[in-house]
Amino acid sequence: MKTRTTFVRTFLMSLAMTAGTTLAEPMMSLQARPTDPSGQILPDGELPLTIRVFSSATGGSPVETMSVIATVASGVLSATVPLDHYTFNGDPRWIEFVYDGETLEPRLAVNHVPYAFAVEGISMNGWKEVGLGTAFTNGTRLHIRNGSSATPLDPTLIVEGGLGNPFYSQNVVQLYARGREAPARNILLFDHGDDPHTCARMFSETVGSHHQNGAMLKLETSYDSLEDFNSDQLVLSNTGMIGMGTALPADSLHIYGTAAGLRLDDDTDPNSFTRLADAQPNQFVIHKLTGSGASLIDIEPRPTDGTGEAYLRFFRGTNTAGPKSVLFMRGNNTTGVSARIAVDGGNSYFQAHGGTLSIGTSAADTNYRLNVSGGASVTPNAAGMAITTTGRIRTGILEITGGADLVEPFESDSELEPGTVVVIDADNPGQLTASRDAYDSRVAGIVSGAGGVSPGIRMGQNGVTEGEALVAMTGRVYVKCSTESGPVRPGDLLTTSSLAGHAMKATDHSRAFGAVIGKAMSSLEDGEGIVLVLVNLQ
Repeated sequence: MKTRTTFVRTFLMSLAMTAGTTLAEPMMSLQARPTDPSGQILPDGELPLTIRVFSSATGGSPVETMSVIATVASGVLSATVPLDHYTFNGDPRWIEFVYDGETLEPRLAVNHVPYAFAVEGISMNGWKEVGLGTAFTNGTRLHIRNGSSATPLDPTLIVEGGLGNPFYSQNVVQLYARGREAPARNILLFDHGDDPHTCARMFSETVGSHHQNGAMLKLETSYDSLEDFNSDQLVLSNTGMIGMGTALPADSLHIYGTAAGLRLDDDTDPNSFTRLADAQPNQFVIHKLTGSGASLIDIEPRPTDGTGEAYLRFFRGTNTAGPKSVLFMRGNNTTGVSARIAVDGGNSYFQAHGGTLSIGTSAADTNYRLNVSGGASVTPNAAGMAITTTGRIRTGILEITGGADLVEPFESDSELEPGTVVVIDADNPGQLTASRDAYDSRVAGIVSGAGGVSPGIRMGQNGVTEGEALVAMTGRVYVKCSTESGPVRPGDLLTTSSLAGHAMKATDHSRAFGAVIGKAMSSLEDGEGIVLVLVNLQ
């Protein structure tokens, strides 16, 4: 053990050290001529060494410990020691050598030569992170900091594409780093041409306290040589909304300005595009412009209080004074909404909120679902159909599917049930009453509606011929019937019976003249019931 210790001490004391390194290869080379205690040169081979780095000449804990394999060739020992930028950061360092458990004293001071890779103002740590103007890289690959003499207006980074003064160069990009509190801004400026003023800028701006409200991102351009910027041209708010012309977007996309609009172009036709715009207060327009003219949709909503008139207008032509179609919505929040369609300012179609459709007038008669002012014409085929201004209807074929008889309204001295046979009331001119005598020549018809068969045509004149009893004058209806004169068979003539409001088979042909109601179309074997009859007064 004594021989080994003497050997190590002799070996290290005779060690001659040189160093060289670069940024690309941060290594330190060591060379020595080792001998044993008797002064004999060691044979060729490998020697394991432990190298420890300290921040003081004596005592303390090692900053770094490294193990290397040294080689001995022709009496010269060579070893390569890696340089850690965290360990060799410019502070004083001493190294200590250990071989086979024995330590050499004193420690050897490391001069500046081994880590002359550091340049003033530039630092690099062990993770190859570079700092410009700072040794604190904050975990980034490149950290740039202005010097203490820099003013808040000085750029942190300038990238130029021209020569001479960078502020006058052809293409210059400048990066400014400002403070954090409002209205602090971190700005990226773009200069172009020979003018010294900024053409465009992009910056983030804090909203209140950045710790609580975050920041927004803005893009602005200048419109003359005095750096007068179009403020808030494009803004991304701290809530993720996009604003154009406003710093306070109120929706996912908010366009603001005196000529705010959205334009859509078709690249197949340079003269055709669509534009959506907020034309004036409470008005929204859609333009479809082409080389030959324009189409316009004009939307003007009703005020929020429900008063006034809202409309949707369609224009065809080069100006709004030309032919147009207009859909008006009117009404209020209490009584509901009405709608009107006008073509060329003339004929109008009006839909009242009550459900009445009026044509040619806005004075809706709510007693009807369709109200036409003036004549009407429908021509689905050559025959067509027309309704004249006098109320006359002219058509080729009229098909009625809701009923099977023709009725007129009559007044009566009592309520008459459907199917009741009625006769002329001798005591009340113009009125009818239920029949009570057999073979009554005053017979007038049958009250319609029995058996589920409804009237098909109703005739009458308002204010003149009115009444609640709808009496079938012709057609098919069900009638109350009895078999007092025998069973009823299809084809039998029916007349009045002695049972009030009932019919029976006419068997006395001499008395039946003028008292026949019509012909039976169904049977009744016995008693009382209803029979389908083809009304044909005789």
